[in-house]
Amino acid sequence: MHSQQCLLFVPRYMTWAEAQRNCQSRGGQLASVYSASQAYEIQKEVQHAGRGYGQFWVGGHNTPANLSWSWSDYMGVSAFAEFCRGQEAKHKHHCLQITFGEGKAGCLDDMKCETKLPSICGSLIM
Repeated sequence: MHSQQCLLFVPRYMTWAEAQRNCQSRGGQLASVYSASQAYEIQKEVQHAGRGYGQFWVGGHNTPANLSWSWSDYMGVSAFAEFCRGQEAKHKHHCLQITFGEGKAGCLDDMKCETKLPSICGSLIM
């Protein structure tokens, strides 16, 4: 268990929508990243699964009509939202992934939602 959510690494490569449905079938959502400590907890979960680096789907998304990012649990992306250098305002794509490795310690970046990546599910702890 982690500070605000239980996390599960899913190694299967899926689109963002497929990954979200998979997490929902397990009783959760794609993970939210509310703080730097949660990004670190996600990294620990990924490392525990034997994957210390790479790109992974998390629950951030937006729409062409509303470019404000929100998480799958419908909470807004906080000021934390540590985007990868130079990626903050691009909004070219509508789904968020988290990147670890090559000097990137849990930064967020938008990506085509149809890209297939492993994912991190999260279930909020109440």
